[in-house]
Amino acid sequence: MNRNTSFLFLVLILLTANLNAQICYKDKAVVVIHNNELPLSEKKALVILPGLDENRNSRKHMQAFFDTTEYDLFIPDYIDHNSFENSIANFRFFAHEHQFEEYGELYFISYILGTWVLNRYLEEAKPGNVAAMVYDRSPLQERAALVATENIPFLARVFVGRVVEQLSERPYLTYSDTSVAKGIMIESRATNLIRFFRKKTLALGPINWQEPDLQQDHLDLMYVPLNHDQMYDHYELIGADILYFFKHHSFTSDARRTWYEWDPFTGK
Repeated sequence: MNRNTSFLFLVLILLTANLNAQICYKDKAVVVIHNNELPLSEKKALVILPGLDENRNSRKHMQAFFDTTEYDLFIPDYIDHNSFENSIANFRFFAHEHQFEEYGELYFISYILGTWVLNRYLEEAKPGNVAAMVYDRSPLQERAALVATENIPFLARVFVGRVVEQLSERPYLTYSDTSVAKGIMIESRATNLIRFFRKKTLALGPINWQEPDLQQDHLDLMYVPLNHDQMYDHYELIGADILYFFKHHSFTSDARRTWYEWDPFTGK
């Protein structure tokens, strides 16, 4: 692949991601309320914080899977593509607007940018009704913001926004409340962007896939054979484990708790 072809391929990757993100960003937040007659103190709420790589069908997949569960479902449009701080403020307003603090139990699922925002919100607000949460984590994709900022800053700013650079400057903030049950799903494949910048990504340091440094206490951890983009659309593969964790504070007995021992860039 020559230099011009490589550049066009990279622009195509970013353009596709950007179009998908914009479509979702303009959609209204997903709010599904069950049984309005019950007081919030007797109900459970599930809040999903997507990240920057959410695609145009992600919310439909999420809502379709969780629609018939016992949880009131919330998927906010909280991301300000030009401001990390505004993204936190947007989520804080959404949480207040929908009275999260009044629910009997709160449950969370968060993707990368969503996790950075959620942990900051939880550390500041310190709600006492968080029961359990599942993080989507990726030793590779969590380097994407820095890789993009260092190697294609102009394209990243144009296609995704300044929030990418701001995210790259913020280390992971641990959610320190050990009374909350936390589970972690680890992505085991690389996205197109990370594959394109394979050398740059790996130059940031080695990854111990068997015992990744996640800087977050957790009760259980499982590996999933998906990349970051696929994590939004394959709840038929991950949804049952999430629901099981919410109830039992562990993933199912079938969950894979050891690394796949493959090349995450090829899946072989």
